[in-house]
Amino acid sequence: MMKRITLLWCLTVCLTANISAQTEISEFAAEREAQIEQQSGKSISTIEELLTRIDKSSYTAIERQMLDRYIRMQNRNILADITPTAGETETFTPITGDFFFDTGGPGGGNWSGEPGNYTSCGCVTTTTLAGVTEIEFLDFMVFAPDDWLKIYDGVDTTGPVLFDNSTGGANEADRWMSDIIASNGSTIFVGTSGALTFELSVTPVIDLLGWEVEILNAGDLGANENTIEGFSYYPNPTDETLNLSSVDRIENVVIYNLLGQQVLSQDINAMSTALTISSLTTGTYLMKVTVNGQEGVCRIIKN
Repeated sequence: MMKRITLLWCLTVCLTANISAQTEISEFAAEREAQIEQQSGKSISTIEELLTRIDKSSYTAIERQMLDRYIRMQNRNILADITPTAGETETFTPITGDFFFDTGGPGGGNWSGEPGNYTSCGCVTTTTLAGVTEIEFLDFMVFAPDDWLKIYDGVDTTGPVLFDNSTGGANEADRWMSDIIASNGSTIFVGTSGALTFELSVTPVIDLLGWEVEILNAGDLGANENTIEGFSYYPNPTDETLNLSSVDRIENVVIYNLLGQQVLSQDINAMSTALTISSLTTGTYLMKVTVNGQEGVCRIIKN
C-alpha cells in the first residue's frame, strides 16, 4: 500500500512539473506572438516569402530581423565562428572580427526546436574569451530567467558581473535584444581585465536562438592579418607547407590554436622559408611572426 502511495505521489509531482513547464512555454509563445502582432498585425512570414516579396517597404521589425540574420548567415566566413561545447568549461583566444555563438552555433530562430538554437541540455556551459575586452551582441534571445546568461569581466566566474539575466540579477528576465538595450543602454559590453567569461545555464525544457556576438577588441591578437609591411605567406589554406617571405629578416614564428595553446615554434633567421605544418590537425590557427623586431599576427588554415 505504501509503495502505491509513493508511486502516486511521484507521478503527481512529475505531472505537475510537466504542466508547469508546458504552461511557461505556452506563455512564452504567447508573448512572442503578441510582439509579432503588435508590430505587424499578422502572423510572421517565412524567409522564402520575405525574399520574394515585391513590396520591400512592408517588412515589420521582426521580419527585418529575420532577413538580417539570414543575410549574415549566407555571407559568413565560417572559419571565424567560435561555438562552445554544451556543458563544458573552455577557453578560446579569438581575434578582433571573430564571432562567438551559444552552444547551437550560427543560426537559430524565434521558436523552440529551430536549427542553431542553444542546446537544452540541463547544464551549465562556461566559456572564456581570452584577450577580449569588448564585444557586441548582434542577436539575442534566451528564455530567462529559467535559462540565464552571466558575463564576467575576468578569466572565470569570480570576476565582476557585466550582465546577469537570472533571477535577482541586474538584468533579470532580459530575453530579447530590446531588453538588453533597455537595461544596459546598448548591446556593447566592455571589460578591463583582458578576458570575458560567459556562463550559460540551460534547463532541459526549451531552446531558443541564443546569441551572436562580434568580438570588437581582442587586444594584441586582434591586429589585422599580415600587418608587417613587406611580409607575405602562402598558400592559405594549406595541407603541409606554408611559404613565408619578407623584405627583411624573419626572426621566428610561433603558431597558436584558438584555445591560445602554442602548437609550433620555430626560429627562421632568413628572408624566406618553407614552414612545415603537416603535424597540425585540421583547423584555424594564429601565427605570430617577428620580422626585424616587428610582430604581426596572421590567421592560417590547415586543411
